[in-house]
Amino acid sequence: CLVPEIALTEQLRFFFLSHFGDQLEILHSRLSDGERFLAWKRLESGRRRVVLGPRSAVFAPVSPLGIVIMDEEHEGTYKQETTPRYHAREVAGWRARNEGALFLMGTATPSLETMRGCETGQIELLRLESRIDDKAMPSVQIVDLKQTMGELRRQVILTPKLYTEIELNLLRQEGTLLLLNRRGFSTRIQCPKCGNTESCKSCQVSLIYHQEEDRLLCHYCNFQKKADEICSNCWTPVLRFSGFGTEKIESEVAKRFPSARIARLDADTVRKKGSHEVILRDFRDRKVDILIGTQMIAKGFDFPHVTLVGVVLADVGLSLPDFRSSERTFQLLTQVAWRAGRGDRPGRVIIQTFSPNHPSVVCAKDHDYLGFYEHEKTERMEFGYPPYTRLINMIIRSRVEKNAYLFAKAARDSMREAMLRQDAGFSELAKFEIIGPSPLPFHKLRGHFRWHVMVKTRSDQPLMSWLAPLIAKLKKPSGVAYVLDVDPLNIL
Repeated sequence: CLVPEIALTEQLRFFFLSHFGDQLEILHSRLSDGERFLAWKRLESGRRRVVLGPRSAVFAPVSPLGIVIMDEEHEGTYKQETTPRYHAREVAGWRARNEGALFLMGTATPSLETMRGCETGQIELLRLESRIDDKAMPSVQIVDLKQTMGELRRQVILTPKLYTEIELNLLRQEGTLLLLNRRGFSTRIQCPKCGNTESCKSCQVSLIYHQEEDRLLCHYCNFQKKADEICSNCWTPVLRFSGFGTEKIESEVAKRFPSARIARLDADTVRKKGSHEVILRDFRDRKVDILIGTQMIAKGFDFPHVTLVGVVLADVGLSLPDFRSSERTFQLLTQVAWRAGRGDRPGRVIIQTFSPNHPSVVCAKDHDYLGFYEHEKTERMEFGYPPYTRLINMIIRSRVEKNAYLFAKAARDSMREAMLRQDAGFSELAKFEIIGPSPLPFHKLRGHFRWHVMVKTRSDQPLMSWLAPLIAKLKKPSGVAYVLDVDPLNIL
């Protein structure tokens, strides 16, 4: 059984143990090398027959393989973003076909690729028309932050509506989840005099202020420096801290509700081995009243006492320059909303947003997956994006920007020439499009400038077997590296 996050293995472990006992094996990257080796050997010898873990568990040496279950199949964490690049969904499908096993995927918000497979008959669609025990869907209310900010004339973190609902939940002794998919305390540190924003010199992205450590951090290369209140550009002694993340939410909630027991679940609080298990166990045992977190709290957790979910800012992902941003936002809002009302009491969801009329927000409010799918697939079809095309993204990086650009340009030119010559027997050139070279949205990361060339195709021909040798023949300048990402999920 595959799950999208290591944290979910702990929730399911007790359920699986009650059914399979000592036949269960847990596999994930937080095990030591020795623990993983012994687990692998137990599976290989047949002493354990059931595996639970995140994407890498798809390679577990279970034989004969009977069934592969993938929970929350839409999650992007199933894609390995470093070499070797693979998608656990594709690997699981390949193993099931070749080993005569059943491949079962479960999700309330299928990826567009999976739904397209259902439409074309490649995947059999089984619908669950109601929640377990016919429990009512949570009621969802949208709060327009533009209107609220206008009334209060200041930046709003907890709107009066969300504040009232949290207060009500505390009185009822019911659980509350607060989601903000952005960690840290302040997300923008700017000089009011010269306008300079404190940023990472290696990544050219804004540094995030973390109050607990009193440091400015880069979330990409982990660069950090002391949180001085002096501008690094003009030495003005006062900086303006704005924007907010989960750490700021925790501070704000603690001020508003001093008697509430609060915990936070994000990448900063789960660094120590087993820390996420402690946080989730305390919340499940009602030792914590309010759990604040990033997308980690939205994925598959079953807390029957949770009756309120608050989305502090639904717009975090909508502004990203990625064709999947709307889909990811809808999935996240829908998934976290479904954490409410899983017990005997009805659930309520408050979504705070600057985009109350965006299809992702409206369809999430109405629990309308099919409505969102129809809207999104029309957009994808019009602009030629997956699942109606396939993409190969060639990412080139170098510490010298000119070298990265020139190699990207040479790769683009070589592809075009080869297609015109029809080296690989391409008979339908209209089905291919080469885009770029273009700088990636996060142009500089970890000291490297990044350019990319994207191949978009409507053809079923094995393009990778032609493209990889073609690029390998090019003369690559020293210090330039590249990777070919097939069916990329992240183009940032």
